[in-house]
Amino acid sequence: MLEFEISNMSCSLCAEKIKVAIKNICEQCLVQIDLNTKRMTVESQLKEDILLFTLDEMGYKAKAMTNLCCLDHACKR
Repeated sequence: MLEFEISNMSCSLCAEKIKVAIKNICEQCLVQIDLNTKRMTVESQLKEDILLFTLDEMGYKAKAMTNLCCLDHACKR
């Protein structure tokens, strides 16, 4: 599972546009978006870079959260 923070995602229309764009490149992807936290999770075989590029092309500022590690060095999943 990949997780992203999308800082300039501000409304449900933004979220829907993002979901549609990701589904266009990966029909079987499971996309969940939480507008309150500005976080998106994607269950996909796609590489993180492809999703970041797609979001950037749409004008969204996204940061991958998938590989951030905690102080005890256990990575978030």
